[in-house]
Amino acid sequence: MSHFIDFEPLGRRGTCPPASTLLDCVRLLGVGLVSLCGGFGECGRCVVQVVTGEFPEPQPEERNFLLPSVLAQGYRSACRTTPAAIAGCGCRWSR
Repeated sequence: MSHFIDFEPLGRRGTCPPASTLLDCVRLLGVGLVSLCGGFGECGRCVVQVVTGEFPEPQPEERNFLLPSVLAQGYRSACRTTPAAIAGCGCRWSR
C-alpha cells in the first residue's frame, strides 16, 4: 500500500511507494533534506518530526544520536523510518 506523505512547512505532499523510508519520500518529492551518510543512520542530518501517522519503534541507529526526550517528541531519522500501516502522515522539517 502506498503512503501519502505531507512535508510541512514546505507544502510538499505526495504518494510514496510501499517500504519506502521517509528519506526515499523526501527525495521523491524534491525536499532538500541532507543525508551525509547515504541513508545508513550514522550522521543524524536527516531528522524530521513526525506529527501524524504510525511508525515502528525507533531503530538502534536512531537511539545512538537521538535522546529519548527527542524521540518522545516525534523526531525520527528519515533514513531509518518507514511508515507502517497508515494512509498518510505529516512531517515537520526545518533547515
